[in-house]
Amino acid sequence: MRRFELIVLLLLAGCSSSSENEKAAEAQDATFVVEEVTGAADASGADAHFSSVATSRIVNFTACLKDVAVLERIQNRVFEVLDGTSSVVARRTTDPSGCLQWSEQIPFNALAEEAFIENTRAIRAVQDHKGTVTVNVAVNPWIKGSGAVKDLRYRTPPKVKTSAQQAAAPDGESTLHLAGLRAELAVTKAQADGVDGVLRLQFTPKFRRKGLDGSTVMETLSEGKFRIRHQVIAQDGAESLALYGAGDVEISFHNDLAQAYVPVKITHRPNKESLLRLQVEVTPVQAPQGLTPVSGVVQMGRFNSLIVGSSTEFTERAWEETILQDQPQRDAVEFVVGQVRSTRTEVALLGSTGRPKLIHVGLRACLRNAISEQSIVNRKFRVESLGKTRAERVSDGETGCIEWEEPVSFDYFAKERAFERKFIITSLDGFYQGRSAEVSVHLNPWLHESAAGVAVDARYGDGAVAPGSTGGSEMFINGAAFNSAGRDFDLDTLLNLTVIRKLRFEVRPVIRRMTSSGWRTENLGNGRYMLHVLVQSMDDGSTLAAISQPVEAGADAVNTELELRFDDLRPTLQRNRLFVELAPVDRNPGLVSLAFEGMFEATQPGGWIRLQKAGKSVAGLVKSHEAKPAARDADSWSLYAKLLRKNFPRTLVASSSNHASLGLTGQSMADGLVQNPRNTLLSGRLCPYFFPEKRAANLCRNAPEEHLSFMPSWHTTQLHRKEQKYSDLMGFAVSAGFGFTSGESKDKSTGSSWSGGVRANGGGGAKVGPVELGIGVSGGKEWFTSESHSVREWGKDNKADTSMDKKLDVEEIGFTIDADARRCLTVQPKALEKRPEQTRTLLLCSSQPERRTFEETYF
Repeated sequence: MRRFELIVLLLLAGCSSSSENEKAAEAQDATFVVEEVTGAADASGADAHFSSVATSRIVNFTACLKDVAVLERIQNRVFEVLDGTSSVVARRTTDPSGCLQWSEQIPFNALAEEAFIENTRAIRAVQDHKGTVTVNVAVNPWIKGSGAVKDLRYRTPPKVKTSAQQAAAPDGESTLHLAGLRAELAVTKAQADGVDGVLRLQFTPKFRRKGLDGSTVMETLSEGKFRIRHQVIAQDGAESLALYGAGDVEISFHNDLAQAYVPVKITHRPNKESLLRLQVEVTPVQAPQGLTPVSGVVQMGRFNSLIVGSSTEFTERAWEETILQDQPQRDAVEFVVGQVRSTRTEVALLGSTGRPKLIHVGLRACLRNAISEQSIVNRKFRVESLGKTRAERVSDGETGCIEWEEPVSFDYFAKERAFERKFIITSLDGFYQGRSAEVSVHLNPWLHESAAGVAVDARYGDGAVAPGSTGGSEMFINGAAFNSAGRDFDLDTLLNLTVIRKLRFEVRPVIRRMTSSGWRTENLGNGRYMLHVLVQSMDDGSTLAAISQPVEAGADAVNTELELRFDDLRPTLQRNRLFVELAPVDRNPGLVSLAFEGMFEATQPGGWIRLQKAGKSVAGLVKSHEAKPAARDADSWSLYAKLLRKNFPRTLVASSSNHASLGLTGQSMADGLVQNPRNTLLSGRLCPYFFPEKRAANLCRNAPEEHLSFMPSWHTTQLHRKEQKYSDLMGFAVSAGFGFTSGESKDKSTGSSWSGGVRANGGGGAKVGPVELGIGVSGGKEWFTSESHSVREWGKDNKADTSMDKKLDVEEIGFTIDADARRCLTVQPKALEKRPEQTRTLLLCSSQPERRTFEETYF
């Protein structure tokens, strides 16, 4: 049996390989051999800031031991593992399989070129065996798993470096790589100093190293921190324009993905055809030595949307310094107002002429984004013009258009032209909130009948009227028709007679207006006007009658009734000049208001008056004539006193202050004298005033009526009733002459008072009519002492005599008058001085007016 076992052992020994002999030789004086060392790389030590960058690798080694004599596994025996410096790396007991297991942390530069690093280890017996066995093991710390450990006794890896070579090699160097880079520029809101935007970056950060075969291997960085420098540049041909100054942002990343949301302020607007590119530089912060920055560009396409993005490849290249323009563009990104067009017109207000005075123009403009050219829909905008808000509208949900209404006031008769209106359109919400755009539109309200032509966007045309369009409009009246509608009479407080001629009056004017295409004649149409009619004397050009009154035009004509008031009838018996002028009630500077004149006979029952341009307006003359107020003196005796003083400067008006000097004891005595001038006791008291010499005064006292003239008169202060009593025609056979007398009063504001009468010539003659019964002087001759209630100016009579030898018809008009009147007494010496200014005159009037009813007759 022993023999058999020995044979088996010998056979086994004979079958042992040469490698076993080599191991035994390696053992030298050792009593054990080490089989092939195996192992696996596992966890690693990481950089403090970039955890995915390994700084060392934990390698788990396994070495199985056998007894050199019997080649049996050595179980449960203690051994030590020594490094190349004889330092104990591990002290372990072999397991039941006879294997030692230990772990080592192998430092390395993960950024360096990949290689197997030779590590010399010695296994030394501690228990029941003796000796030391040295083994060379190559470890690849760049990888994990069993492939990271190679026993150089058995295997030869592709690239092996000794520990000394690895230590002597320079530190590894590797640039970053941005994998899967996505860049997106989104503009978020327009501001006064530019446009707010957000730059979004997303990439997987990696670094490069060389593999065993020399190829590039990308390693992902799972977490860390970067500083990112960024700038968006617009390229237009050879010209580069930075949209904003280069910015920096620092970010941290995790889970293999770096993301950055960077606020930017776009201060410069690129051309629409420009291509955008993002240049970026990523620098690791507190990175392991050798991890260097990377820079490059990403092409982002055209800036034609509020969001410009790209996921194209990141092209590495050096950072390009791009200088900003000196002045930022405040309208870096504005919204665009499309062409403004008119959609409708509406006449909102007619002028007095029936022509449009105010129109409302409906306007429409479509709004779009300046970047994307897309319509801005469902956003609120405000439209302003002339400092007023015209509308607040939400843009159409499909077209992005808004509509508003613009009022345009204009003078229809003015020269046709376009009004420039500036509109400020302001965004009230959304991306452009608070931003405004301004657009000018030319509005021609004269074209309101065609909405399409009213508005012209100034950016597409000026809308101006053709050159040479000058002037405004003119009104032409070529004639007037009239018919007599009767007459009437009126009296004023001074009993001046006014004759009122009533006429039915018609004119058919036409208007000549300057349009954009030349002169155009229009009928008058309907409207309200002011009609001015003036009658002037052919002799001296004085105004005989004038009236201004509002009239209504209808069916291209003006039909109205006029009342011409003549203060003097004589000129109406002959031909005079008639002026007619028609002007709008409203102020229309564009319509030239001219007067037209023709010949007019007031005594004609009717007819047609041919008119021609007078060359001037008579509205002012009519206004001036009508502005003359009625008699300003409440009592006609006041005017009478003025006339006395004017003709007899030494006139004295009796009053309480001078009664004593006149020999009167008071107002009651003066009233008594006025009522009864034949009372010699009273009248004689006045003699010393007129005759200072005592003898002459005494003579006067004895017979006052022989030395003094007492001329009583009544002077109206208020008319209560004036009733025309009769109007008769009288026939006169006059062989000498016929005359009218007119007395002018410059103190009366109503104009010339007049009277007419028949005077005798030679020895015969007609009876003097009542109109001559007045306190007045005819050419400085004698006084008429009969009572009268009217007043004339003295020494200023105008007489017109016409020699004729035939029967004349004179109309006599009588009035019954109920009025308040003051009784007055004018006293003068009968022996008048040679010059009126040397004649003493005294005027005494009663203190209170009396109500009287009397009759006046006019011829």
